[in-house]
Amino acid sequence: MRVEFTTETRHNFFTEIDICGVGYEEVFGSSARVLEEGGLPVWETSWSQFKYTQVENGFYVYEGAENGFLTQELIPCFGGVKIISVEGSYGTFNGPDALVRYKERKSKAYAQVEKISGYLNNFSEGVDGYMVAEIAACLFGNRKPGAKIAHLVEKAKEKLA
Repeated sequence: MRVEFTTETRHNFFTEIDICGVGYEEVFGSSARVLEEGGLPVWETSWSQFKYTQVENGFYVYEGAENGFLTQELIPCFGGVKIISVEGSYGTFNGPDALVRYKERKSKAYAQVEKISGYLNNFSEGVDGYMVAEIAACLFGNRKPGAKIAHLVEKAKEKLA
């Protein structure tokens, strides 16, 4: 998922990486790191490697899991975040409520496919939560089905029609 956002807080990733509790912590020996990609500073989180790219002062792009946005322990305090857009497997949304609308679409899509997961098991054994999420993203978002689930996506379309 990709989230574009602004904040009134200004950061210098290159100096904040050296602050205990922000860039590193001693108990587990964890540390985030700052990279440069395309000439822009990128904060990469410690364990999950989610990325926060500083496009310009006050404008950032997050790339990582939906539930990881601004939830890691070792990141600068962004404070006063205003979401501009959200893009992921379930579509693209703009505006301050973009993340809420994205999550709603994902939840509805997952629920639709979850209802027919028993039916889909007739065509492939072991349709688990991961496969349900993949099928939902293909049906209700912008994900293209891989070879493993393409036939299940077609069966789901037929059943939900």
